[in-house]
Amino acid sequence: MNEKLKEKFNTIRKVISFFYGRYTVWVLIRDILFLLITVAEMFNITIMGKFIDGTAQILRSGIGEFNLSEFVRSDSFFYLMMYRLLWVVIQIGNQIRTNIYENITEKVRADCNYDMVNKVSKANLQDIMNPEFENLTTYISTYSIDRLLSSYLGFSDIISQGARLLSAIFILFVDLRYSVFILILFVLPEVIASHIQRKKIRSYNSDKVQNVK
Repeated sequence: MNEKLKEKFNTIRKVISFFYGRYTVWVLIRDILFLLITVAEMFNITIMGKFIDGTAQILRSGIGEFNLSEFVRSDSFFYLMMYRLLWVVIQIGNQIRTNIYENITEKVRADCNYDMVNKVSKANLQDIMNPEFENLTTYISTYSIDRLLSSYLGFSDIISQGARLLSAIFILFVDLRYSVFILILFVLPEVIASHIQRKKIRSYNSDKVQNVK
């Protein structure tokens, strides 16, 4: 068990070193965008709460009919516009992050294929004609690159979801105090079930890849 964990941590460390060492600028830009998006999402939660409070205040004021001009001048409308603006910024940021990941994917595939062709060109003819060598080159281009990309994406998703979870807990804790842990107990089983399901899928894929190898 310890050996498997050590091997997994070793693999993650190599994957992180590969991406941050070879595609430093693009990966850092993607990480900075993630931080900005997370801040905007957390701030948006606060803005939505203020919008709800402002709307409730208007409803409690006892106004007989809706007045658009008064609503436009109210705090409720101001917070609504701020919420929409931040939502647009978040969507743009997520789209940019997606495009950056797609560019990284293309670069990884191109660089890995180039490196593989370069090594094959330097190998002697006897090694190239060896069936094991041919199977290895097929395995690298078909499976290894995809697993490399999925490992990086999985690590990135874990970090991003973890940061969002901690930020949400902090915001809820400020308002609800220890009651927030009761909410966590309702959400935690679904998260654990999803993690177990993803783990089963990864194990199944790994077994299939080993069979191919």
